[in-house]
Amino acid sequence: MLRKKDILEIKRLTKDKNCHYTKMRGCYISENGEVRATINETFLNLDESLYYKYLDIAKQIFQPKSIGDKNIELEVGNNEPLMSLVECNLEDDEAVENMCSSIAECLDMTQNYLILLFHDDYDVMKRTSDDIDLDESEEVYSYILCAVCPVQLEKPALEASEAGINSLERKKIVGKPVEGFVYPAFEERSANRDKCWYYTATPADANHAMMQYALLAKETYTATEYRNWLEENLKGMLGVEYANKVLMVLNASMEAEASKEEECQPNIITPSTLESLLKLRCTESEAKKIANDYERLFKNCGYASAGDLYNEKYRDAYYDQKNRERGKELLNTAATALSHVGTLDLAREIEDYLSKQR
Repeated sequence: MLRKKDILEIKRLTKDKNCHYTKMRGCYISENGEVRATINETFLNLDESLYYKYLDIAKQIFQPKSIGDKNIELEVGNNEPLMSLVECNLEDDEAVENMCSSIAECLDMTQNYLILLFHDDYDVMKRTSDDIDLDESEEVYSYILCAVCPVQLEKPALEASEAGINSLERKKIVGKPVEGFVYPAFEERSANRDKCWYYTATPADANHAMMQYALLAKETYTATEYRNWLEENLKGMLGVEYANKVLMVLNASMEAEASKEEECQPNIITPSTLESLLKLRCTESEAKKIANDYERLFKNCGYASAGDLYNEKYRDAYYDQKNRERGKELLNTAATALSHVGTLDLAREIEDYLSKQR
């Protein structure tokens, strides 16, 4: 299970005072797939200006506030290519080249990319029950971090000087990572070689080719992809207006379970559970069809959790609607009471207001 506290513990290693990356490898790939340059550096020997920029790139791979979306957990099993990279400390040229090539084949080659690989050995200290570190090592967590960054031309600009106004030469700039991973996963303060952490900057359109073909992982979806699938299918079947009402009820029903998931095991929404939830506002046949499609598409890769499907936007809309309905009930009651005691003008004013709200 991907936990916020585990991500934060490894993310801290990207801070200057905590950083002890041993090695950095990588390559710069042109839009036609050619390797234009390679990187082979002892990280701590880097020039200071480069050192901090590379650290900032590595830091982006950790997104503890977006677990299940920008950070997801992949099952990679007994993965020889990944294990060999860790075990050789990124010193095996062939293993590094093979991984960079595998990643490059999965990218949208309409632009240039920089693929970076970092290696680190983290001395995991024993901790007390109240999270105080002891001066005793529990294990050495050896891992690699990968960041895939787009390389784009600067925006056109003009330079003003005493000699006049001239067009500046556009340079190629390394952008923030769009995909990346950490292997092995750090789970409950220990390495789990059957899993890795994956990062995507676009959870609505994650790079599934990279997950499956470069990392040899079981197909996995982000929370945004699960939510988008459900919303699009409901709107296609029921129309936008009624589908929104169904989604409001569905998310209000899932709120309690979704809120528990940060510290507890996820509550998996099976097809039968989804069908039962949808029946709160859908017909039996409509609920059955969506549940069957859900089973067919996600049976092999895993069903969503309540937290994956939960969308606060619809939950808030549900309670807003309930509050408006309750407000109208109270005003109706007030209008009736006022008419009984003879305050007819105010009673009529309330009734006129309510008729305009319908």
